[in-house]
Amino acid sequence: MQEALRAAGVEFLLFACMSGFTGAIAQNVRFLNPAWLRTTILMVAAPAILHTGEWFGHTWLGTPARNRGVLFSVILSIIAVLFNLYVMRKGALVAGRDGDPFGRDLLRLPGLIGGFIAWPFRKLLRLD
Repeated sequence: MQEALRAAGVEFLLFACMSGFTGAIAQNVRFLNPAWLRTTILMVAAPAILHTGEWFGHTWLGTPARNRGVLFSVILSIIAVLFNLYVMRKGALVAGRDGDPFGRDLLRLPGLIGGFIAWPFRKLLRLD
């Protein structure tokens, strides 16, 4: 139980510190062209920084199954980055003068989640 609490503490501290950083990167590159460059920055560079810190934190604490845990975290981060990019390109969850009030974004969130889930299928069927 003690190991699990330490591991959760590492995750909480790291992601609390880094979530604004990764969100800011996504917001700043959301319309960057070419698309491959935007995707590379969001899918490789940001997670590499984040998860390298995560791996070192768990290594320092001696977290069991560290590699599997970090791999799972990388997969979740990729999904989160794709979701953030999707909603930010739709104008939601954008900070600053370009964004809407957070309450309005929350009201839009169910539709945005549905659109994000449907997006790969729409791409396959060439509806987007």
